[in-house]
Amino acid sequence: MESKLDLKALNANKNVRMRNYWINRLKGFEFNNYFQDNIRTGVIEEYTVVTTTIPAIVSEKLDQIANSLSAKRVILLAALGVLAKKCSSVNDVCAFVPVSNAGRLTTYNDIIPVRMNDFSEFNFPRLVACLSQNLSKDYENSTYSLRAILNLNNQDLQGISKVGLQIEEEQQFSGEDALNMELLFSFSFSSGLQLKLKYHQSKFSDNYIQRIAKLYISLLQRLLNNKQDVIKDIEIISPDEKKIIMEDFNNTSMPIPGDATILDLFKQQVKIQPDRVAVQFNYKTLTYRELDLKSNQVANYLRADFDCQQKVIGVLLDRSVELIVAIFGILKAGAIYLPISKSYPPDRIAYMLHDSAAQLVFVDEENVEIPGNIKAVTVNIASNAAEAPCNYAKPDGIAYIIYTSGSTGRPKGVLIKHVSMLNRLCWMQNKYELQPGDVILQKTPLVFDVSIWELFWWSMYGAKLVLAEPGAEKSPEQLCNLIQQEKITVLHFVPTMLNMLLVYLKEFNKGYSLHSIRHLFASGEELKVIDAQQFLDYYPQARVHNLYGPTEATVDVSYHEVLASTQYHSIPIGKPIDNTSLYIFSKEQQLQPIGIPGEIYIGGD
Repeated sequence: MESKLDLKALNANKNVRMRNYWINRLKGFEFNNYFQDNIRTGVIEEYTVVTTTIPAIVSEKLDQIANSLSAKRVILLAALGVLAKKCSSVNDVCAFVPVSNAGRLTTYNDIIPVRMNDFSEFNFPRLVACLSQNLSKDYENSTYSLRAILNLNNQDLQGISKVGLQIEEEQQFSGEDALNMELLFSFSFSSGLQLKLKYHQSKFSDNYIQRIAKLYISLLQRLLNNKQDVIKDIEIISPDEKKIIMEDFNNTSMPIPGDATILDLFKQQVKIQPDRVAVQFNYKTLTYRELDLKSNQVANYLRADFDCQQKVIGVLLDRSVELIVAIFGILKAGAIYLPISKSYPPDRIAYMLHDSAAQLVFVDEENVEIPGNIKAVTVNIASNAAEAPCNYAKPDGIAYIIYTSGSTGRPKGVLIKHVSMLNRLCWMQNKYELQPGDVILQKTPLVFDVSIWELFWWSMYGAKLVLAEPGAEKSPEQLCNLIQQEKITVLHFVPTMLNMLLVYLKEFNKGYSLHSIRHLFASGEELKVIDAQQFLDYYPQARVHNLYGPTEATVDVSYHEVLASTQYHSIPIGKPIDNTSLYIFSKEQQLQPIGIPGEIYIGGD
């Protein structure tokens, strides 16, 4: 009886010791997705395998360094840790491995997590030595239940992202029943060195897995041949792929009129079709000629009464035809327009006007008090000014200033040149070919840079602008009525508002005919796959475009057309626009391979 009690006490002490070991071993660790494929395959089968033979030059080098399967396992596992880090920019990675029991099929209790962290400053031999030491201790404590190690139940185990590694001659997972691995790196030495990537088809495409296999093999070769290289300095991108990114993907050079601004293209349309309606708000319209003359009056008023060349003029106006007159007039005067929202607190408005040294503010009504004692006028003040042609805008001059929230909490003014705005709009025309019969809806508040193409694109190519009532941008019903009534062909939605529109259409089936829409652009937030696909289901004649870009880069820097035939995991931001370059770098400032995430860097002329 005493021996049984002693044995029970010993086992209890052993469990406490192992429990404490794993608590310390995994302290602070969080599971992450190290490998992410953007395209859903649509395949419902569980597993498939991609088999790649590792070149003899690599396997022979491995044989020279390691003369046992267990030693090879450590090296191959260390290389997987480096790849997981490089592909995810995560510095703390984990792979699941079977406990070393030859010929034994593994269950939950025969699997352990192997953590690899804080090795960026190591070279590969040091990482291997450290991993070997840790792995030895992990195996000593491997009889502790995996569920207990991770403090997870069966359902939670299935919910975490799991990457594993095994040597087939030494260990075998019992297939997908063991831990439901998303991605398993399985190595076989029976006929040369083979890498078999077993993966969930619902998570990864065959093309993506083949790319991961190539990345692993090329990385392994470099780690074995350049043992003294510090891991943080190692690039995983191949020279050929780097060339594709640098010379093909970013080959965006496109000429734009070097001595022109958007006002010059607008003037061409005034000559071509002076009597075509240019702007409409409710039942009030302006033709191209009328807009030209009225904006000339504003410009001449500003030039006569103010030193306004490259000076800031505030715009605190609701959507109206007068809004467009004011903005065009400000630009023609060679000044800079500053959009201000009526919803801003007085302190914010005062700060923006002071920081920008604004000369004047256009308002809707007379006798409006503006913080900072800056003069406020209505557009009507220019009604008696000369209608003579006036255009002092210069390509290298500043066109507008938009204040963002600022990382310090104070608004930050972003200055955008005419040439940058022209480049952005010329790209849009080259890509989407706005026609004179098109009708653009202007509903984005002016304080957001998306409003730029709504405000100006139409004017350069003879189309028409319809302005929504103030507040209509938040009302799906008003927007549906306006789109149907005015036969809107081009419009923008923040994805949240697009979702609200779709919910409204589904819940209040009023038979709206929105089939006039040719182009729907989305930006400002992540565009959800389900929303884009639902919109295309409703209106298959339309094209949906996902745009991305920070304010500092003139509205958008990349684009992607959402295709109904593609099954997305998430919608990509796409390719760079004209005269713009995009790069994805790791945290170590290294160019990432195609399809591997990182931090986006933007370049351009």
